[in-house]
Amino acid sequence: MIYLLKYRSRGKTVQLLQELLNAYDNKLETDGYFGRITEQAVKTFQQKNNLGADGVVYTQTWAKLLFLPPASVAKSTLSSAELDRLTKVLIKLNAKGESVEVLQNLLNQVGYNLEADGHFGRLTDTAVRDFQQKNNLTVDGVVYTKTWAKLFELAPPISIDAMRLSDKDITSFAKAFNLEIPVVKAVQEVESSGRGFLADHRPTILFEGHIFWRQLEKRGIDPRPLVSGNENVLYRKWTKDFYEGKAKEYTRLEKAKNVGTQSEILEAALASCSWGMFQIMGFNYHLTDTFDVLDYVVKSRRSEAEHLTAFGHFIENTNLLKPLREKDWTTFARGYNGSGYQQNRYDERLEEAYLRHSATPLLG
Repeated sequence: MIYLLKYRSRGKTVQLLQELLNAYDNKLETDGYFGRITEQAVKTFQQKNNLGADGVVYTQTWAKLLFLPPASVAKSTLSSAELDRLTKVLIKLNAKGESVEVLQNLLNQVGYNLEADGHFGRLTDTAVRDFQQKNNLTVDGVVYTKTWAKLFELAPPISIDAMRLSDKDITSFAKAFNLEIPVVKAVQEVESSGRGFLADHRPTILFEGHIFWRQLEKRGIDPRPLVSGNENVLYRKWTKDFYEGKAKEYTRLEKAKNVGTQSEILEAALASCSWGMFQIMGFNYHLTDTFDVLDYVVKSRRSEAEHLTAFGHFIENTNLLKPLREKDWTTFARGYNGSGYQQNRYDERLEEAYLRHSATPLLG
């Protein structure tokens, strides 16, 4: 539910509110009590976002808190043990993962301008070779002990985005669920191209207009009078014709929220998106160990590790863990992506990704 909160409200939903407010440069204690300090933080947020600054949190304020990019992102500094471990990791062209992202950040610290996306592509390869040439290293594009050491020597201490999924997270998850690491990486890659967040640190989403139709009906709202002018976010049957991808999906989500003023419409819109790295639909919140769709969406904003946790609960609660362990890609794809899985070749793409990740050791 989308709750109305105000001064003296209490409970888990107030904790979610406080967590969201902290993403916008507040330092509230997430104690579940809507006191004067929380009220002032709400009023400040409302004022900055052209909302009525009355300190009351309802549909419009919730939407802004959930749809806007966070103002600040947690960072974690690499420990000396992690730095020492990296010197023993060999990465080169086409490698992917946390180690590549660290490499890209280090190269940027010494004058390059790479997107730290964790993919060792041609631009990263060119930067590595240039760095090796300038520092009298073997110019082969391979990053190993000597290249790491020179980078650590020349670059200041770096921090990494704490929202990103680490190889340690994946390894721990695979061990806990008795899954092969390449299996987890394959699902991660196919469902979201390996990323759970946009560049502005909002979770990746995909808005489904046919699901929105059903979610409105479920809440007693007739979708038919709302279709005119909203054809790209509200329709009876599934189609990918209206997908826009990346940040533009939030534009579609915003439009869906605005087809009416009822709080149930915002709730239905949130339930009609797939969220995060593993693209679990909002209406499946109860399968991810969250108490409502609002709780699920707030947790999806925390980190990719939170996305992995939700994925673990989901596959346990939908009997998909066994086919994933057995690499029965067809059964898993049908259960995870629905009857249209063949149209998008999900089973084939999962197998291809698994074989690719199995062909090389876990990097980082």
